[in-house]
Amino acid sequence: MNYILWIITAFLAVLSGILAFLLLKNKSSAKSIISAKSEVEKILSLAQQEADKTKREADLEAKEKYINLKAEFERQTRDRRRKFNEMERRLVNKEENLERKYQVFERKEREFSSKESRLYNREKEISEKEKKQEELIKKA
Repeated sequence: MNYILWIITAFLAVLSGILAFLLLKNKSSAKSIISAKSEVEKILSLAQQEADKTKREADLEAKEKYINLKAEFERQTRDRRRKFNEMERRLVNKEENLERKYQVFERKEREFSSKESRLYNREKEISEKEKKQEELIKKA
């Protein structure tokens, strides 16, 4: 009977060892699962922080680019406005020069017309005097 008792005891010992192993394994698995969940949460938290940081950096970069583009646009606008004002000033100067030249031309044209009129009258007088002299010569 001792032999059977030894076998039953050995069997119960092996069975309790297996049972203890399974319980420890389950406990270890539960700890592993909890540990894995904790690790996943840490990784997700770090990923979220990194995503937030990247988003802030992208926002900052976009704002800087906007500011630079706006400054460039304003500089180009000032340059165009300055060039436009310079062109307008040149046109006004050309217009004033043309107006002066036109006035000089009109004055010279009036002077020429006046001289032409006096010359015509003078030629007419000379022609009349020549006719009178020819008549006097014919009468004499």
